[in-house]
Amino acid sequence: MADPPMKPKIVLDTDPGVDDALAILVALAYADLRAITTVAGNVGVELATANALKVLALADSTVPVYQGASAPLHDDPVNAVAIHGEFGLGGAAFPDPVSRVAGLDAVSFLLEVTRQEPDLAVVAIGPLTNIALALRADSTFADRIAGLTIMGGSSTHGNVTSAAEFNIYADPEAADEVFRAVSDICMVGLNLTHQVDMNVSHVEQFRATGTVQGDTVAEMLAGYITAVSRHGADRVFMHDPTAVVAVTHPELFEYEHRNVRIETQGIYTRGMTVVDQRKESRDPANVFVATNVDRDAVVAMVMASVR
Repeated sequence: MADPPMKPKIVLDTDPGVDDALAILVALAYADLRAITTVAGNVGVELATANALKVLALADSTVPVYQGASAPLHDDPVNAVAIHGEFGLGGAAFPDPVSRVAGLDAVSFLLEVTRQEPDLAVVAIGPLTNIALALRADSTFADRIAGLTIMGGSSTHGNVTSAAEFNIYADPEAADEVFRAVSDICMVGLNLTHQVDMNVSHVEQFRATGTVQGDTVAEMLAGYITAVSRHGADRVFMHDPTAVVAVTHPELFEYEHRNVRIETQGIYTRGMTVVDQRKESRDPANVFVATNVDRDAVVAMVMASVR
């Protein structure tokens, strides 16, 4: 019998966040998750760190967590508590953390771990502040990582503004620096993640597992759905878990190799990922833009990651 395929080794850079919490569970199930680094985004960085530790406690995991940037490179922090809840996890009651934060310098950790493990990929599902700071500290960081996959941007429309997706909008200068420095980023943007949705039927399926983890995730997802229902929606999108699956199961995705730049100055377009859709573009392609995905397979994997 053939050996099972090796799980990809990843560091997850995140700002939990409801779908970030699910992404952590997906990473624990399908990747070799070496560490989590946190960043200000959906919530402040201290709360993001506490949330990561709570999700790990729910999963009986002691993966180390390193706290990172507390603010964007230039602007004041923004947040998404209107969608994810005041404390970021949809109002669900999570267990208290069983481990402490491993360190308060995520950037130094990223630089050191990538020197020690050259086949380590980074999956960034929050603002790209930590990644930009790592590149500022050591430009060879880009050459040492096995790959950079982000949940961010869009080849169509935004969600914070008509042009900008939240993770890029939260720190467009950081995103600009990262997109200029790192070759062949895998961009899992809104145009892709809006293909992967969950609704109240999935809440009931989580509850039907009869486990503490299932009940907790059901409560979290229900809070997420309630929040978006105030804006007329009846479903939520699995943005961040989908980006993790793009690394663990790339065969489920289709991509286009495009030139992508970040708009940092526009009055109406600040934070936009400008995707060059021209077939005869003169600008070199620097990003693999995810365009299509097997939605049912990704949803099944998210469901299965919750024990």
